[in-house]
Amino acid sequence: MSEQAWLSKSEVNSLFYNRVAGEILFATEGRWGYHPGAVANLIVHQAAALGKRSVRVLEIGANNCAFAGDLLEALRERARDGVSKLERVDYLAVEFARNSLEAAIARVEQGELPGTLRRAPAPAPSTEPPEKPTLIALVTTDRPHPVNLGLVHADALQFVHSTTESFDFVILNELLDDLPCHVFYADAGGRQLEAVPAARAENGGWRVRVRPEPAVAELEDLPAGGVTARSGECVELVTSVARLLPPGGVLLVHDYGFAEPHLDVALYSPLQEQVPAFVAMEFPRGSENGFPRSFFRVFGNDRWKVVQVTNDVNFAELAAALEDQGAVTVLGHGSMIYNRRGHFERGDGVFLSEFGLLGARDDLPALLDDLHENQKELRDRFVRDYLDGRASAFMDLIFVKGRAPRGT
Repeated sequence: MSEQAWLSKSEVNSLFYNRVAGEILFATEGRWGYHPGAVANLIVHQAAALGKRSVRVLEIGANNCAFAGDLLEALRERARDGVSKLERVDYLAVEFARNSLEAAIARVEQGELPGTLRRAPAPAPSTEPPEKPTLIALVTTDRPHPVNLGLVHADALQFVHSTTESFDFVILNELLDDLPCHVFYADAGGRQLEAVPAARAENGGWRVRVRPEPAVAELEDLPAGGVTARSGECVELVTSVARLLPPGGVLLVHDYGFAEPHLDVALYSPLQEQVPAFVAMEFPRGSENGFPRSFFRVFGNDRWKVVQVTNDVNFAELAAALEDQGAVTVLGHGSMIYNRRGHFERGDGVFLSEFGLLGARDDLPALLDDLHENQKELRDRFVRDYLDGRASAFMDLIFVKGRAPRGT
């Protein structure tokens, strides 16, 4: 790779995932048990509300299936405890990086992921995505009910555009922050600009630069001193996923971002607190104020010396794209509550409390209505009480297809 070649966000992330795939584990999902349990409760209660005894789950961006394994185990626990009435779960784990799927297979072979493994006839591992979605392996278990976990090698949009299947639940865990996006901001005089990232290999490490460029089009709702993001790829993915859901089907998006149309650019003016030692950051002169220096987040892998560039997700944009197809609710994830208090309580108004504490007799439709109706107040309270007013945080979007919110 030439040290003079500047790579776009998409190109550098593709290199990152294909190089270190299988070694990545999401700290908030794969290692911490509260999120899979909350998702399991949502699945069990929604299936019961719809009278379903079997469900089809799709996870896009499944990495090495750490989250899938935890979620399936949580569903098994609820079945053994009699909370779940599910009699079958079919789970499709779609991943762009083939080596991540090979790492999942290795976890099955080593007994870390329970089940009987059957490899499918598939091309040898490659850093290039396949021409069409390719089933790599199937992992099956039969207790306490049949579970089929399919491992599929595919790009996210490639998969949703090519599949003819429908799914009851679709999960996107920290996927959208990797996708291409445009970050627009306005200076104190109201002039609109775009912050554009690029990265290149340099002196055995990496240089990541973020530069201002003229905005291609004016955003009518962006005030002076404001910043926002637009991603056609994110919108296309979630709206395409929505078409795969039957009435009552649920899309769950977990990522970091913001739920208002725009934020104050000053929120992102400070430098990112921790940057890999082998990465040099480059910003325009005089960018200490009024330039979103930390909107793009840079991570790295010390072993492979590659970098990843992510950004905050605009949940307001996603909600606007989905709201004509069903009810959309955006909540704070809530891990900061546990970090500070050591436990969750009903009424905390975050995803981990409200779904993590769902009991067998609780009324999910009523809860969804209450959360939808009060979501902005709940987000604002969480930001004020636990995030010191910083409106950029881990959030969860819950979309229920065809559901009309109470009062509409």
